Amino acid sequence: MPRLVALALMLLALGCQRGGGDALPPPVYGTATCASCQNVIAAPRHAAQLQRADGTVLSFDAPVCLFRALRTENAPRVVRFHGEGDAWIAASDAWFASFPDDAAPHGGWAAFPSFAAAQDAVTQAGRGEILAFDQARDRLGQ
Repeated sequence: MPRLVALALMLLALGCQRGGGDALPPPVYGTATCASCQNVIAAPRHAAQLQRADGTVLSFDAPVCLFRALRTENAPRVVRFHGEGDAWIAASDAWFASFPDDAAPHGGWAAFPSFAAAQDAVTQAGRGEILAFDQARDRLGQ
């Protein structure tokens, strides 16, 4: 019986992480600093977070900084990226678009919940590039 309770609690905890890890506290914008480059995380649109296995939450000012951190982080429990509005996007669902003329940190990469949403943003900007999570991690995390 105790094993069933433990299993149920574990499944409940995993279920709460769906939808981009909404249970994580967001960074305090304008005050919190990026765990990678130490810049102030000024605005939500380019923010990213990961949660280590021990529960520690690291916040980043741009997807590129999180990708760099993933080179040394071992099996984080949650990786999420800020989307538009108040939405957070789980890494497995994220698509990334770059806007080279954007004044955003580290090249203007932003996360989107689908390829179509990223494509719409690039079309509206007039140019840009789109990468899936694995492609972005491998290329931008160098």
